[in-house]
Amino acid sequence: MKEKALESILVLFIGLVAVVIAAFLVSKIGNFNKGEKAIVPDVETFIATSTEPELTRINLIKEPYSPLADIYSNPASYKKYAITLALKGEFTTSELIVKGIVKNSLQNFLSISVNSIGGTFGASRKSADTLDLQNTTAVFDKEHPINLTINLKGPVKLSTTKNEFLSTAQPSKSVVLWDYIKPPPNKGTVARIVIAPYSERGIYGDGGTITDVEFAYVCEEGSDCKVEVCEMENYTYGSECLREVFGADAAKAYSDYFTR
Repeated sequence: MKEKALESILVLFIGLVAVVIAAFLVSKIGNFNKGEKAIVPDVETFIATSTEPELTRINLIKEPYSPLADIYSNPASYKKYAITLALKGEFTTSELIVKGIVKNSLQNFLSISVNSIGGTFGASRKSADTLDLQNTTAVFDKEHPINLTINLKGPVKLSTTKNEFLSTAQPSKSVVLWDYIKPPPNKGTVARIVIAPYSERGIYGDGGTITDVEFAYVCEEGSDCKVEVCEMENYTYGSECLREVFGADAAKAYSDYFTR
């Protein structure tokens, strides 16, 4: 009987000791580093190293401009506002970055042409003389100024011209503007670019001003591609600019393309 009583006391004692130890450990765990500084690692997500080559940018205009209303119908106006680029080499990336402001209280649009192709950027026609505003995405006003990056080597949407609409009834076209730079620039070529804002009244330069135009590009690996702006008041033909900036071989290759 005495032995059973001692055994019970011993079990009780061991249990009590276990409870005390457990409580002590819980207390320690709960207070682990409490009040001390905990440093977080600098990085908690994987940061991939970019391998994208840097774009080279060149400015294409000297000062802001609002084109004359006859920019496409008067050769002198066209020559004044057309941007003439001399290009040579292979390009993996070529973009036009266009910025501008609107001073009127109307809807405004942007006509763009590269050599022989042209139309209103991001627009569709409803008729020979009007745009389909439900299917036109590039609309500019005072609160939404012109701020575009146009990929010259990818498909872009342009409205058809009036003559194209009358002959095909198609409201828009998807084109790669780079394909209209002839000959291809590997040996040297000239691209004539016109960027002309117009208002919903159908008048070029009617409250829209182009403030900045840049050409951004990346050369193909192994190609020493080059870009120069031709000041066409100094030249009659594009080949003359090519001769001056890229040499006689580039000028000859360009001229031969059109006389072959």
